[in-house]
Amino acid sequence: MAKQHRKQQVVQSKDHRGQMIEEIFDDSLLPDANEIQQLYTIDPTIMDWLKQRAEKEQEFRHSAYYSKIKLIEKTEKGIRWVNYWGLFLSFFLLAGGMYLSYYLI
Repeated sequence: MAKQHRKQQVVQSKDHRGQMIEEIFDDSLLPDANEIQQLYTIDPTIMDWLKQRAEKEQEFRHSAYYSKIKLIEKTEKGIRWVNYWGLFLSFFLLAGGMYLSYYLI
């Protein structure tokens, strides 16, 4: 039910000439009141259908948001473990290098 509107025009002043692009994206779940009234004259049960669609859309948006959050949490957890392994291995590399230099001295 999202509405898009794009306006494109050439802007000109004394010295400059440019192009202005204006995009409007209305992400509302329900249509305008005038559209609802027109649809209601065609089908009186349209309000129930619109409410159901809006609820489904909202549930979808929430589930998509939660799946993004879970993905971010997994990524952060993976980055954290990579950092821990890096610290752990660098410690052993440093300790091994110190032992090797002690052995050579």
